[in-house]
Amino acid sequence: MEVRPRPGKAAPGLPAVRQILKGGALVLAGMLFGGGASYLSKIVIARALGPGEFGLFSLSYSMVFLGASCALLGLPRALARFIPYFGGRGDYGGVKEITVFSFWATIAAGIVLGFLLYFGSGVIAVKFFHTIELARFLRLFAWIVPIAALIQMNSGALRGFKATRYKVLTEDILKGALLMVLIFPSFLIFGRNPEAVIISCFAAFGASAAAGLYCVGKCLCERVGRRRTDGMSGAAGADRAAAMKTVLVFAAPLAISALVNNLVAQTDTLMLGHFAGAPVVGLYGAAALVSQTMGLGLAAVNFLFMPVASEFYAAGKVKESGDLYLALCRRLFYAVLPVFLTLLLFPGPVLVFLFGRAYAGAAGALRLLSLGSFFNVSAGMAGPMTLVMGKSRAYLLFDIIGLAVNIFLCFALIPRLGMAGAAISNAAGIVIWNISALGFVYRRLRLHPFMRKWEARLSS
Repeated sequence: MEVRPRPGKAAPGLPAVRQILKGGALVLAGMLFGGGASYLSKIVIARALGPGEFGLFSLSYSMVFLGASCALLGLPRALARFIPYFGGRGDYGGVKEITVFSFWATIAAGIVLGFLLYFGSGVIAVKFFHTIELARFLRLFAWIVPIAALIQMNSGALRGFKATRYKVLTEDILKGALLMVLIFPSFLIFGRNPEAVIISCFAAFGASAAAGLYCVGKCLCERVGRRRTDGMSGAAGADRAAAMKTVLVFAAPLAISALVNNLVAQTDTLMLGHFAGAPVVGLYGAAALVSQTMGLGLAAVNFLFMPVASEFYAAGKVKESGDLYLALCRRLFYAVLPVFLTLLLFPGPVLVFLFGRAYAGAAGALRLLSLGSFFNVSAGMAGPMTLVMGKSRAYLLFDIIGLAVNIFLCFALIPRLGMAGAAISNAAGIVIWNISALGFVYRRLRLHPFMRKWEARLSS
């Protein structure tokens, strides 16, 4: 079954913009709290462990989320699009079925990949990163792989249900607060060692996953349980098997895309660990952590943009989707501009203030990383807009292009430039990815973030 937008009456875009901004503001507030708590915890970890062990921590953390991205199978993004899509067409049985199936598949895949990381930790540590000390960190962190995957599934489902407050409470506030609260007593009880870190992370991630799963079940009961689920509605015009096939076909390239996208985000760290060692990764990890603050607003707004825009697009209201895109892109650009200028002009003082003088050497890397992060926000939401149009294969192509650029530059630049080479590779991959997405959206809709006027039109 191919998903096509249906004709419908135009609805004013302003209420939807307000809905996005209101929901996005709530998500942003939660993300700022959770992100701030997570940053504070990682700052404490970095100061307590030092650049060497913090580098091992960063490499292990990257491997955990690489494994989690493989376990997701592209299903969180599929849920974010098809829960509102099928719900809007009255197919509540389809909503329930795709949600239950997606969660069971992800949990099973996460457990398998966690075991693989645990038993393969020695080979990974010695053969790729040339340091046996990393194996200890990998074995400790392997148990978090299925939990991290479950948290992302909760987020995707809650995004589809537009249950913003649940996502904020479980993923951002609860996890961030617990991590911040537990890290200090863990260091006092177990000492400044990786065991204290993993105990804090396991407890915080586990509580977040359990609370999020409860909220997903609550949303299913509230919005699906009281409605008929004995078949697709006439408006949908297809049977249940065709609906599941649509979701899986949509998610298949996204499964590869999620892995590739995670590789794009982690390649610089992993390759730096391969070529330069854990202490350099520790310095670079501090710079990367600071530069990522610029993406908080984009992530917050994207959380609600995709399901709302998908509902418009499914109803044939292409202009409303485009109006949302333009309005939100401009607001994000001006919101993040002061942060970008601060990191660009004063990277050294920022690092020293947050992490201590031991991390001052990462100032140059922070300046380069901030350039890439700012372009990512400035380019707007071309990637999510591509998914709104149902073009998951094009999204995968963007990821592959960005990854190829990143890997090529990592091999070419890191052996010569070290941290600066990794930062250049990361920034270049981000820029190329966003240029590809911007070009695709413009070719399809004649739409880009900084145009003043736009008339809805679809290319043939």
